[in-house]
Amino acid sequence: MNSMREFADLPPKARQIMIANMTKAHQLLIDNLAAARGGTDDNESLADLIITFFCGICLEQNLGPDRTRITKKIEASCS
Repeated sequence: MNSMREFADLPPKARQIMIANMTKAHQLLIDNLAAARGGTDDNESLADLIITFFCGICLEQNLGPDRTRITKKIEASCS
């Protein structure tokens, strides 16, 4: 799957698998944030932001942009 528009064209079982995997990744990210930052109340919100950011980066990469620009964007978000 190269874009979200193709998600609707997938068979129901494939969509269920993707949703389950994304849900699991989200929970693992929340768990990692809790381990690194402690039990703060905003770990779920921060996990949402991180996943949204990286989904956006993935979509940009599928559009074929300049790799240097993507790398700079990722590095800027980590500093």
